[in-house]
Amino acid sequence: MANQLGTILKAMRVIETLADSGPMGVSEMSRRLGMHKSVVSRVLSTLKSHSFVRTLPDSGHYDLGLRVFELGQTVIERLPFRKMVIGHVEGLARETGETAYAGTFNHGEVVYLYDAVSRQAIRLGPRAGLRRAPWRDALGKVILAFQEERMVLADLRKDRGTRRAGLPDAACFHREMRRIRRRGYAVERDSDGEGVVSVAAPIRGYTGQVTAAIGVGGPAFRFTETRIVELCRLLVDRADRVSAEVLGLTPVGLKKLPARSEAPESKQPAQHRQLFQMNSSRQRMRQ
Repeated sequence: MANQLGTILKAMRVIETLADSGPMGVSEMSRRLGMHKSVVSRVLSTLKSHSFVRTLPDSGHYDLGLRVFELGQTVIERLPFRKMVIGHVEGLARETGETAYAGTFNHGEVVYLYDAVSRQAIRLGPRAGLRRAPWRDALGKVILAFQEERMVLADLRKDRGTRRAGLPDAACFHREMRRIRRRGYAVERDSDGEGVVSVAAPIRGYTGQVTAAIGVGGPAFRFTETRIVELCRLLVDRADRVSAEVLGLTPVGLKKLPARSEAPESKQPAQHRQLFQMNSSRQRMRQ
């Protein structure tokens, strides 16, 4: 038992050192921790086999692996974010008369955390608890748009290699992500052939980065271009209010965060360009 605890403590020290100091080789790690090189090498090999560390191809140094990131994401998801968005989702459903929801990104999928279903006869059904590919609706796309572009496209190409159904063309997807970042919201029209339109706006998490989104969806015949502009305006406002609460800022403080300076594409509908101009002063954080 003592040997097992000792090994665990050594592994924890290795992970903490990489987190604090960045990538390094076995020799440097050995020197910093006062451990023999053979011990450090065994610990790193074990951690690498479970994806807690990875080897950098250019230098051969070790750095933290994706498993550490995944565990961190799990912790964040267990923070009271869901409770924080309930009132906003329900308020959005009352204002729009459509099904409203909020979700986050987890293990390559969008996870819907909470919803408020429309009372109209023809409506979008419950979303809470669903997991979907992020490129299939506005909620996922607006989260992806504010992630590191290189990583998103790499993941898309990797998924394409698995022949997963419904994958978009990488070049088209890249252009769409840039368009979403410029607008500050995403619109998805009938991606599943079910006559549904969805719109979503990004929410910033505890780190200040986009980690979640809030959206509404419903039948396409109710989502005219004019109404989409109105809904997006409501969504951006709601998303900013949630972000301000998460970050502990006032709405005024949120507007002081660094802004994106890009202009919308000229091919956007006039309503969308007008909405962007109205919201360009809402200074959004760079992804």
